[in-house]
Amino acid sequence: MLGNLSQFVSPSIEQLLSKLQADEDNYELELRTLGREKLVLPVQLTTPDGEFELHAFSRNVSQGGIGLIAPQPFSPNSVMRLTLNMRTGKTIHVVECRWCETFGQTYWTSGWELKSKALDVQTVLNAEAVFDSEVRSSEREKYAIPVVVHQPGERPKVHAFTRNMSGDGVNLVANKPVCCNEKCTLEFVRNDGERSGIVAECIWLQEYGADCWMSGWQFSSE
Repeated sequence: MLGNLSQFVSPSIEQLLSKLQADEDNYELELRTLGREKLVLPVQLTTPDGEFELHAFSRNVSQGGIGLIAPQPFSPNSVMRLTLNMRTGKTIHVVECRWCETFGQTYWTSGWELKSKALDVQTVLNAEAVFDSEVRSSEREKYAIPVVVHQPGERPKVHAFTRNMSGDGVNLVANKPVCCNEKCTLEFVRNDGERSGIVAECIWLQEYGADCWMSGWQFSSE
């Protein structure tokens, strides 16, 4: 039973997707101006002394920089060690925060300059494109949007990010597994702070790299 999770459910999948697409159109215009590519990958940020670690996700990349979205703000000029978690392995970079701004009410986007070595963007994009085709997502649009997965019963919420989406479903990446073959409410967080949700069923779940999980969801008409 989904219980009181119905408070998040949007009356129209098409309406929500239309709003998300409008957000992405503005975002894509910004990316073209900056010469960046969309890429949703799990990221770990660690202070140089190793005392602080935070999980985040990339939104876009270039050879010299990376855009992140995280549940915490960062101070400009702060230096961190960034681990980019790909399906085929990890790559580590020293990065410096250039800017940070709010995304909704509980997330922040930030731009980071790669200080240690350039990122081979095309190699990463090619590897991820092969993976996307393996999980039947080649016809979906790329999105990098925070999502809260409200699982049934007493199971904990899972914080995830969209990787790509279409009118009938969405693929998510998270640091924890979700319940498979059960219906949940996916609560989408938009840049303007609006939250709305869609009931969906997880139809597959698989490990992504060493520490993350990717899942495929089919939207429900209920």
